[in-house]
Amino acid sequence: MWEAQERQNGRQVAIKKIFDAFSHPSDARRTEFELKVLQECTTNPHIITLIDSCLSLSKRDCYLVLEFMEFNLHTAILHGVIAPHDRGFIMHQVVLGLLQLHQLGVAHCDLTPSSVLLDKQCRVALSGLSSVQPFTNSSRSKDCLLATDDGADESVPSFSFSTSPRSYSPPEWLLGGSTIAASADVWSLGCVFWEMLHGTVLFPGLSTIHQLSLILGVLGMPSPNDVESISSQYTEEILRAVNAFIDKELSSSYLSVNVSSNPLDSDARDLLFKCVCFSPNKRISCEELINHPYLTMHKSSQKKSKEI
Repeated sequence: MWEAQERQNGRQVAIKKIFDAFSHPSDARRTEFELKVLQECTTNPHIITLIDSCLSLSKRDCYLVLEFMEFNLHTAILHGVIAPHDRGFIMHQVVLGLLQLHQLGVAHCDLTPSSVLLDKQCRVALSGLSSVQPFTNSSRSKDCLLATDDGADESVPSFSFSTSPRSYSPPEWLLGGSTIAASADVWSLGCVFWEMLHGTVLFPGLSTIHQLSLILGVLGMPSPNDVESISSQYTEEILRAVNAFIDKELSSSYLSVNVSSNPLDSDARDLLFKCVCFSPNKRISCEELINHPYLTMHKSSQKKSKEI
């Protein structure tokens, strides 16, 4: 990714280079799918805007010209420049971006603080759309709005499901499941939200087993119904192995949202727990998140420009 400037008007832009974009049929389909998603989201201010695209002289690489954003959320958290009253505003915009993707029948699959971009006015735009994947239950049907009229397989390709970093991956992926659903993004959103509140990674696992032991040490062992909601033949076997490594001293107090005596504390805690549910079927949806009390105050109010 490079920062550049347009010669005609001096506008700053970002240039992304996709190396060997068409060297393999799967790479070509992925590149095409990313472009389709970006084109569908052009009018959404909370998805990174595609300005132009072109091929290299060799026809091997593809360049995407994108809008320029000054920061990402990871950098903002690292330097402590996010004010407490801005957290809800940022979360509201992230949810609006995810909602657009979910309405298209796709999941982001790589939501981390680094993929949440910010400008100086605290406007959010989601990036990292090369990892976007169609929902499992609609990837071969016309339910996905990015499919062609005949629902051809080539239009909505199936990719390797696990693209999100371990610390932001939902339990179903860590347990070997391959279902792509909106609920996976909601889990990642909860992890990002905690990081905004505390400045630390919620579940900093050093391995898949360690990651699951941290999750289960906080959320507790799942019920039989929760286990059944994970579409993986390895779930019970992995959970038995993980149970032996769970830190018994780690309790749900780890998830307490200790942000002074702010009246939004209880709402923030409620939002967090509704995002990081073990069962994907029990997680809150982005449609419901929009009306959550923690975000409602930002739904109709106009954010004043603010330098960060």
